[in-house]
Amino acid sequence: MLTKNWALVLSILYLTFFLGCALLADVLSLGFTPAQLDLQHIYQPPFQWQQTTSGQAIHWLGTDKLGHDLLANLVYGCRTALLVSVPAMLVALLIGLILGSMAGYYGDNSVRVSVSTLFITLLFFPLGYFYGFYTRQFILADAFAAGEGLIALLVSLAIFTGILLIGYFVSKLLNRWGIGKKSVFLPIDQIVLKLIELLSSIPRIIFILCLTAFAKPSLTNIILITGLTYWTEPARLIRAELLRIRAMHYIESAKALGLADVYILFRHALPNALSSIIVAFTFGLTSLIALESTLSFLGIGIPSDIPSWGKMIMSFRSNFTAWWLVVFPGIMLVCTVLALQTCSSFVIKRLNPRRS
Repeated sequence: MLTKNWALVLSILYLTFFLGCALLADVLSLGFTPAQLDLQHIYQPPFQWQQTTSGQAIHWLGTDKLGHDLLANLVYGCRTALLVSVPAMLVALLIGLILGSMAGYYGDNSVRVSVSTLFITLLFFPLGYFYGFYTRQFILADAFAAGEGLIALLVSLAIFTGILLIGYFVSKLLNRWGIGKKSVFLPIDQIVLKLIELLSSIPRIIFILCLTAFAKPSLTNIILITGLTYWTEPARLIRAELLRIRAMHYIESAKALGLADVYILFRHALPNALSSIIVAFTFGLTSLIALESTLSFLGIGIPSDIPSWGKMIMSFRSNFTAWWLVVFPGIMLVCTVLALQTCSSFVIKRLNPRRS
């Protein structure tokens, strides 16, 4: 127990250090900026202060092939990892939470829709895609190439949503007239599962490489691409947890009292799935941090002027004797992943001690 507590304390201390570097990178006295060149000290090993003249800043952790200070790039790399992983995971978690909770709670035999509503949905969904995305494909491509893909994507989503709302009101009008009032079950669980299987059948790294080939390297684009392709993991985990919670006696009692399904879902089911949501977020965060380093190592997605741990490791390929270019970024990456997993395990045990 003492060892676990010490691991938790060390993890919290490291994550505090990590957040401090990410948030205070601009005010820290590092001596160099990440893009600053020092061609007189290329491939300088770490802790070589005796090679510097009096009054000159010291490269404490060494330099790369162009004389970039490794310490400055490590500190600013913390910010890049945070700026990419957290927003991307929030996007993925939001999508996964909506789809996973609907699939797990409602299943295939809980939601009934009229034939007219189902027909109008199947009709207006491709119309929304056509006018929201297909006819705007060149506008979206130019926007992503210019690094302004978020605004163009929001406009397309607004058009898509507006067309679906029109279809919703048309279906309500048809139901009022008595057209297609016969109801059928909507297999939400099967639809979500098939969508997850479809996206999971494509290796994520290959999928992201294909998408980034059409987008200009920028943080906004890489956040959207990674977030929109990673939602399957939290959706699968949340769906499994909601399937377990749905079979609990208190959920059956709430239904017997006549409470609405939406109220039961948000008031009773999702709060009891909090531990799984934290697991999905934390482990997804570690995966996205590693993915960001992988993409920057391959030179994809991250702009060349933004420091990243993966870029520092990539520079090791030009000089295999410069061990510090892979050791220090690798230590930061491993420590970040281990610290996040240790803290998440502690939170899970505190929230749900019986299952732990």
